[in-house]
Amino acid sequence: MSSSFQNEIPKARVNLKLDLHTGGGQKKVELPLKLLVAGDFSNGQEERPLSERVKTDINKNNFNDVLADIFPSVHLNVENTLAGDGSEESISLTFRNMNDFTPEQVARQIRQLKLLPEDSPQRQQQIQQAEQHLRAQVYMLAQEKHCE
Repeated sequence: MSSSFQNEIPKARVNLKLDLHTGGGQKKVELPLKLLVAGDFSNGQEERPLSERVKTDINKNNFNDVLADIFPSVHLNVENTLAGDGSEESISLTFRNMNDFTPEQVARQIRQLKLLPEDSPQRQQQIQQAEQHLRAQVYMLAQEKHCE
């Protein structure tokens, strides 16, 4: 018997309902939605061909563990809006769990924002601007990768 992940049918939150018409008969089938995401998430460090890599199952129970293993990061040059002189700052953000993607956690990784008092209106404004800029940068990077 094949050990293919396609043969596994776990209980799912999202199911596809199909009406199959075969051999003159009709059959209703419900299958779990499964997605396969293939890519180089090693930032170019993985040398094995894709066909030789091990599949990683991700679910709501192990998502943070998988994210910690992958340890994604992004390095950006952003405008230093605190200085107000048009200069740029280089920032590096790392993500070990889903909470690291929240604006507050991202702000904790930016040296200049850590220096501002927690309840400062300026800090909250900078966090919102940083979040908008980061979203725009990630979207732009994703579009560039998609066009390659």
